Amino acid sequence: QYPLLRSLVGSEMCIRDRPYTIQTDSFRFTETFTGLEVIEKADTVIGYDGESEVTTPYDSCVLIMPSLRQTPGASAVRFGKFIDAKV
Repeated sequence: QYPLLRSLVGSEMCIRDRPYTIQTDSFRFTETFTGLEVIEKADTVIGYDGESEVTTPYDSCVLIMPSLRQTPGASAVRFGKFIDAKV
């Protein structure tokens, strides 16, 4: 398990929760992501790793640092979520 890291996104606080690690030589995103996109619904398909769907783990998921280097073992993207800035 990776430690939860806090960073600012606008005026909100965001926790970087976990990365998605590429498993195959045929990883691809469903569209071009540049980072800090907020995906409204959990289980939204954002990519494919071979034939497996890569989905967001929770509602209002923040995509952090989507990678252009898409090789097995590399992190494709990190998932984040907003928290109360008073934490």
